[in-house]
Amino acid sequence: RDFEALRQVAARQADGVPWEGLSHETYVVWASAHPERPILALLAADAALGAGNGQEASHWLDRAVKAGIPPDLQTATQFRRAQAEDLIDRRPQALELYKVVSSTS
Repeated sequence: RDFEALRQVAARQADGVPWEGLSHETYVVWASAHPERPILALLAADAALGAGNGQEASHWLDRAVKAGIPPDLQTATQFRRAQAEDLIDRRPQALELYKVVSSTS
């Protein structure tokens, strides 16, 4: 796969975000205020995953998908969904998602 294309899409989606010193709460506030920006919902989902909160991560991943995930970020989003399913003890669903990710990456 062409990771340069992925980097370019992520850079466009993240344009204007001041990255220094951001907290989980900051991502949640921004994602809530800008539902049209899927990258902010993905960041909120990542923060929730990092905190071990699969249910919250699932919520933000749903919001990101509704906002329109760019094609180059869809596999990464599916991977995050699998991680969230694992965190909320839904291993069979997680395994199915991991299979999808492995077949598309």
